Amino acid sequence: MKGIDKFQSAITKTAQTIWLPFVEERREEFGEILKNYILELEGPKHIDRKMSDSELYFRKIFDGFLEITASLQTLEDIAFYISRFPFSDEKVTPERYLQFHVEAYYSEIYILRERLKKYLKLLERRHKNKPAFQFVKNVSEDLSNLLETSLKPVITLRGKHIHETRFKDENISLLGSLGMFSKEIYDGEDEFAKLFKAYYREKYRDVKKNWKNTAKNNNKNIRELLDHFFEKLYPIVFEKDTGAFLYLGRFKK
Repeated sequence: MKGIDKFQSAITKTAQTIWLPFVEERREEFGEILKNYILELEGPKHIDRKMSDSELYFRKIFDGFLEITASLQTLEDIAFYISRFPFSDEKVTPERYLQFHVEAYYSEIYILRERLKKYLKLLERRHKNKPAFQFVKNVSEDLSNLLETSLKPVITLRGKHIHETRFKDENISLLGSLGMFSKEIYDGEDEFAKLFKAYYREKYRDVKKNWKNTAKNNNKNIRELLDHFFEKLYPIVFEKDTGAFLYLGRFKK
């Protein structure tokens, strides 16, 4: 394994080491809490437990990683959604369905970048005034620059449609016009109406295919970016050889 998969494996093993003994120790309480949640009963829905500084640090590392992987999963989900149009009801037209998911896609890339930057800041703050701080800071700055360079074109495009106007793709806009004409003006059974509708369907397939491939290629590049990102962070968070979580004081370059 490498990159994000290697990081995920190590973080999962650490979570099991930290949390499973506690769950086993208080199994009955967890059972009651689960029952209360599922059946919406009165009673406790969480366990009060004071965590150590090391546990709190790991929890932040764990939660931050989950946020990042959730964004990656969302981007991959959207690529799948773009390739499908499941509605027979004409209240949601194909071009509006496509427009919605393209906008969501660009917004999620922005969210991903912000989560990655937040993760770097977490590590910098944790190592401040520690011997390894300068090393961690250098890695963080290098990765921040990489994020900026790699994602800037997409982020800039996303920023324009958020702050100036809605995201506009000429081909999707053309589909909107064709769809309106197809439904409202040429809503007949004559030869011209049939040809017009056929052209609309063909154009939609082409535009959908283009955006599907764009999202698929982008996701491939983003996954490679995340592999590099977590490959660089791995020796800061985990021991290189054993994969043990580093609670500071044991950090080695």
